[in-house]
Amino acid sequence: MFIPIVGGIVLLGYHYEVIAVLASGRGRPYPEFDFGRFGEYLVRGVWVFLVSLCAGLLIIPLYLCFLVLGAVAGSIDATLGGVAMIIFFFVLMVVYFCGMLGMIPLTLRAGFTKNFGESFDFAFIKDFVSKMWLEEFLCMLFIGISSWFVMMAGMAMFCIGMYPAIALVGMAYTHLQFQLYQVYLSRGGQPIRIEQ
Repeated sequence: MFIPIVGGIVLLGYHYEVIAVLASGRGRPYPEFDFGRFGEYLVRGVWVFLVSLCAGLLIIPLYLCFLVLGAVAGSIDATLGGVAMIIFFFVLMVVYFCGMLGMIPLTLRAGFTKNFGESFDFAFIKDFVSKMWLEEFLCMLFIGISSWFVMMAGMAMFCIGMYPAIALVGMAYTHLQFQLYQVYLSRGGQPIRIEQ
């Protein structure tokens, strides 16, 4: 994480490497991070990063549309603008929630297949979300709340504890994604091809 941009992408690659190892049942439960495999982690992480970036860019026009509508309503009448901004906030939360539900299967496919085109399999995403939406929501809620407490504990240690806290939260999220994938498969879901 000390390396700007590339470090985060390598960490993403390692994250999905761990999930792939757990899903395939080979090796130790958590393979150690190996700097000798830096390039391999980078390649796996680049696909996840690009897919996440493109999916995020699809939502931006919707945000801008609601922002413009709120500004127009506010210029007509201040009360109408306030009501429009409250509605905008709730719509934003729904869009964010739906987007996060779709991001988990999207990034799983990107991390497993290392292929941009295969990641956007909308039939798979729809199937995953329809079978797993409640569990995805509960995992997001759990990781959101628990990570806040872990990060606060890290900050209480003169911010030095933030680094172990980030690692702990990252590995917890990794294992939660693996568990979601396993539950999805147990419910008759389509397995994802894992590219080595």
